[in-house]
Amino acid sequence: MDRAAGIVYPLDTRPEPGHSLEVAPGIYWVRMPLPFALNHINLWLVDEGEDGWAVVDTGINTRMTTDMWEQVFEATLQGRPVTRVVVTHFHPDHMGLAGWMVRRWPGARFHASLGEWLMARSVWYEVASGNHDARLAYYQKAGLTPDEIEGIHGRTSGYRKGVSELPQSFTRMSRDTPLRMAGDDWQLLIGRGHAVEHVSLYSPARRVLISGDQVLPRISPNIAVWPAEPDGDPLAMFLADMPQFLELPEDTLVLPSHDAPFHGLHFRVNALAAHHRDRLDAILTACGERPMTVRDTFPLLFGNRTLDAQQLVFATGEALAHINNLVHQGLIRREIGTDGIWRFVRR
Repeated sequence: MDRAAGIVYPLDTRPEPGHSLEVAPGIYWVRMPLPFALNHINLWLVDEGEDGWAVVDTGINTRMTTDMWEQVFEATLQGRPVTRVVVTHFHPDHMGLAGWMVRRWPGARFHASLGEWLMARSVWYEVASGNHDARLAYYQKAGLTPDEIEGIHGRTSGYRKGVSELPQSFTRMSRDTPLRMAGDDWQLLIGRGHAVEHVSLYSPARRVLISGDQVLPRISPNIAVWPAEPDGDPLAMFLADMPQFLELPEDTLVLPSHDAPFHGLHFRVNALAAHHRDRLDAILTACGERPMTVRDTFPLLFGNRTLDAQQLVFATGEALAHINNLVHQGLIRREIGTDGIWRFVRR
């Protein structure tokens, strides 16, 4: 059992590649590789008895992932089929093999929230247009250097690569209707900010929360403003939705999408709120000293490490999420210089 600053990791082992590990009665942990700095994702199998199995999140679309799933099916399913596929949100490491999964298991139903279903389709088809003009203007206004913008502009979106195909129909999940799974009613908690309508699943009978990316034990989920909604305030949404997790029992076993299962839900929810408050305070102080571009705030949030093109995309979105939150609170204002770059000044 590992303990780390208010977080308790009850398991000393990780599932082997191509295999699963039972973490609670009838719930199995599958761990798949990712081709990013965040190099893995946790996926979950729920035993539904004679009916078959539910899969919660699917992994990214790579041949390695599908090959590993076939190994998991052989080692874990005991000859019973996958009958439902549940996706917490539209990001490729979660949605990536949903279409492949329901095609691989004919008759399996696909479950997602309406917001995530529509966002997946929007992003998947928008990528095909190849129109990067709005993105280019967004990064220019954020104050990125010409070389940084060129690196981002020359980078094609990986969504179609990371998501094999989208299921052609879905069963809607919403907070109003529990999901009946494995003989239990799972409460659906909707979180915004990291995604449009992220679904976490809580079983009162098992005291188990499949948290997706909404509550992670060591890192903060990316909260970002994107070029299509440059004035958005996703951080306000994220912070407004997090207290619902404090209503769950403190001894809940949390099954996150990254790292490992843990106890310490209330501690972690409060720590995430404090983390963002600290970032907001740092930016507010800096804007009181001089006008700050979005790019100027990077050292406050991410230190002085070098960011590659992919990391610059996420860093810009996350920095602007904190800046916009301060703008919406009326604590700073946005000015646009003759160079077209946004600068932010404390009121």
